[in-house]
This record gives sequence, structure tokens and C-alpha cells, in this order.
Amino acid sequence: LVFRKSDEMAVDTSTGSTYSRGTAIVYIFNLIVGVGALALPTGFDQAGLVLGILFLFFIAFLSYITATWIIESQAIANAILSQSELEKETLPLLMDSVNESGKSLVPPDRFEIKKRTEISLMADMFLGTRGRNIFYVVLVIYLFGDLAIYAVTVPQSLNKVIPHITIHGHQSDSYYLFLAIFALIVVPLSMFNFQKTKYLQLATLGLRNASFFMMVILGIIFIAQGKGTPVKDLPWFNIKGLPAMFGVSIYSFMCHHSLPSIITPISNKTGIQKLMLLDFVLVLAAYVILCVSALVAFGGQNEECSATVFPCSIQPLYTYNFVGN
Repeated sequence: LVFRKSDEMAVDTSTGSTYSRGTAIVYIFNLIVGVGALALPTGFDQAGLVLGILFLFFIAFLSYITATWIIESQAIANAILSQSELEKETLPLLMDSVNESGKSLVPPDRFEIKKRTEISLMADMFLGTRGRNIFYVVLVIYLFGDLAIYAVTVPQSLNKVIPHITIHGHQSDSYYLFLAIFALIVVPLSMFNFQKTKYLQLATLGLRNASFFMMVILGIIFIAQGKGTPVKDLPWFNIKGLPAMFGVSIYSFMCHHSLPSIITPISNKTGIQKLMLLDFVLVLAAYVILCVSALVAFGGQNEECSATVFPCSIQPLYTYNFVGN
């Protein structure tokens, strides 16, 4: 394989400040778990308990494997850039990499991830101009869908709590006000790298886990009171609900586009694949616990939720099941 260092690769690949493996676990967990997790219970409700768990395992497996591919691509990109700094000519990366005795001639630290090689840079290095352009199109479509989810769910959730705001004696829907506030907060924060949002990440982890914990506990309390769905009435396996399950879970383990920014600053990258695996297992466990408790608690309900109706059927966003209760 032959690569040539070009002017297009003259980009900022600095690592910035480093952080520990524990901090990386927090960052990766926050990156994976998003607001889409609140839609998983309705997917379980339609696909059934067994099919829902199996499909989540399948999505988690594929996502983990592809995440390790990103890490391997980073290592190769770092090797190319490291060698390019020493030689200003066409560079054979793999040619004559072993001697006659089979011993590797490649320095052991050559593939160490020291430079931040973002996905866009690696697309340019490995895929060429056409592949890079296709990558950007796919990324824009993904980010549009991702941001659309947040732009709907966050303001709409706040709108459930404060449905109307009075301005000059007139009531108006508060959704667009909350959407504007959300945009004013999120857009500036999106300009920072992960190192500069450490305390925000820690606060987000605490609040997110607290909300997950409260929803699980409230569901368990409801079940303990004998108001949950009988086991015989639970949906177990409904293949017709697979499209719905696919729709709500396809983003559930998405993290690959931001991995280079998280992986590179880790001070000790030994066993980084195991660290990733731990995060995926923790996220999968959190999803399964949330969905199983939701299904057992509210899976047999048929009424729509409102301020006066409780319990009710599992809502498109699970938080709505607790409105008015």
C-alpha cells in the first residue's frame, strides 16, 4: 500500500490536554446514550420482550465491532502521518515490513495513536476524493436526523411541563420558545472539544443516570403494587414489530463519528478495546433494564397519557408516561 503526504492532510492533529481512562468511560457513555433511549420502550412494546432484547444485542455487537475498526483505522492513519513527518516522498507503509526471519521491521510505537485523526481526515486518506464526498453526504444526513430528534424531544418535553406562556396578556405555545433557548445553548457548546466540556459531561452523566434510575424505580414501584402487566399478557416475540424496533434502536449505539476526539487524548490507551466493550455492556444493560421495567409496568395499558390518566400505554418517549402522575 502506498500513500503520499499531501497538502490536504496539513490539518490540526494535536491531541490537546489528556485525561484518564475513567473520564473516557464517562465521555463514551454520554456519547452513546442519547435522548433516543427514551423511545426504546415503545419499540419493545411492539416487537416483544425477547425480540427487543435480541435485536438490541445485535445492534450492540455490530456497533462495537465497527467501533474497533475506527480505532484500527486511527492507528494506521497515525503510522502514515508519523512516517510522513520523517520522509518527504512516496511512502510504502507495508512494503518490506518483515525481515527474512519473519521479525517485524516496523517500530512498535509506530501505530500508537498520538495524533487526532478525525473521521474526515481518514476518509480523505483512505477513500479518495469521491469517497470523502460520499462520507460527508452521509455524515450530514445523519447529523440532520440526530439534531432533529433533539430539536423535537427536548423542547416538547419541556412543553409538557409548561404548555403555555403568557406574553402581554396572550397565551402562546411554549414549544418554539424552548426550541430557541435550546439552540442558543447547544450551538455554542458544539464548538468545544471534549476536553473543554469535562464538567458538563460529568453533570450530564449524573442527571441522565438519575433520570434513568427514577424511571426504573417508579416502574418497579408500580409493579410491586400489583398494577403491572401479568406475565401471560406481555408481548414476547412479534416479528411485525421489528420495523418499529429498528427505527427506535438504530441510533442507540451510535458513537463512531466522535471516537477519534475521545480516544486520542486518553493518557493510557492500553486495552482500549476492552474499555470500549465495558461501555457498550454498561449501555446495553441500562437499555435492557429500562425497557423491561417499562414493558412489565405499562405494557398492558391501552389508554393514552394525559394529566388525568394514569397508568397509560407506553408513549413514544417514555418520560411522557409519568406526566401528571
